[in-house]
Amino acid sequence: ASPGYSFITYKSILSSSITSCVRYDTFITISPLFHVFGQVNIMLTAIYSGGKVVLLRKFSPKAVLESIQAHRVTFMAAVPTMYLMMLTHLENPNTAGFDLSSLRVCHSGAAPMAKEVFKRVELAFGAMVQEGYGLSEASSIVTSNPYDGVIL
Repeated sequence: ASPGYSFITYKSILSSSITSCVRYDTFITISPLFHVFGQVNIMLTAIYSGGKVVLLRKFSPKAVLESIQAHRVTFMAAVPTMYLMMLTHLENPNTAGFDLSSLRVCHSGAAPMAKEVFKRVELAFGAMVQEGYGLSEASSIVTSNPYDGVIL
């Protein structure tokens, strides 16, 4: 074990990395891999589950949507502002028409997502929204809505 880390820390990181994946998921992220979410919930989760990761250097609604379609992405992680920008792109008749049917989960974090946006994302992307709260000191996600949860 590394100095300053305990077995509990490693177990916490492993637990965080296996909670939201399905075997062979394909992840897409714009999140930096030097941040705990990118490291644990994207990179380590993909490694643990035998999946793959589609990395984008910078955010562009069009690039993300094209990548989801091209790579048959099943798990996307973004912040609410990014989802709003992608919704604007999808809801514009001139830029609509992406096949997002492979998506299973749209993870959202870093800020609360408004209930109206939550519903629009689920409808436009055809996937459930998993909104989570976490922090680096807790090895990433601390809590999130359940997959079969209900929006009140």
